[in-house]
Amino acid sequence: MALIIVFDTSTLILLAKTTMLRLLSTKMTIQITQEVWNEATTKDTDDARIIRQLHDEGGIIISSTESVNLKDIMLDFNMDHGEASAVLFAKKTQAVLATDDRQAIKACKVLGIQFTTALNILIKVFEKKWISKDQTSIKLRGLLKYARYSEEIAKTAQKIIGGHHE
Repeated sequence: MALIIVFDTSTLILLAKTTMLRLLSTKMTIQITQEVWNEATTKDTDDARIIRQLHDEGGIIISSTESVNLKDIMLDFNMDHGEASAVLFAKKTQAVLATDDRQAIKACKVLGIQFTTALNILIKVFEKKWISKDQTSIKLRGLLKYARYSEEIAKTAQKIIGGHHE
């Protein structure tokens, strides 16, 4: 598993809700910070249980970060602990950050960090034929239900996978 992706809280939860996280954990190394773990697993929800189970199975690795610059980046980019720690960890490790958080994306652009979104991950999974077109359409509907994508972005994704959205 050569590919390592650092996830922030929102994207980790989003992919757990759409049942894509398990598949991804078999294809790549998923790393999260302790702050992301704390935010994602505090509540007793289905997605939190999935995240805890994948961690117990070794599919999600929790990495510790030094919080030296955490407060600064939180203030500079108006982010929560989880997103800020994920941004800093991705920068430190030169990994790709999986984020759907607008402020985290802005921070990635300013700090020169590669990033991807849950929607981009779904498209890549589809292009690699890890899931069928029908499964991709179902997962796309889930992403569009739980996330806040613009209509233009949603239509582009639908066009790429050839799916339908009601």
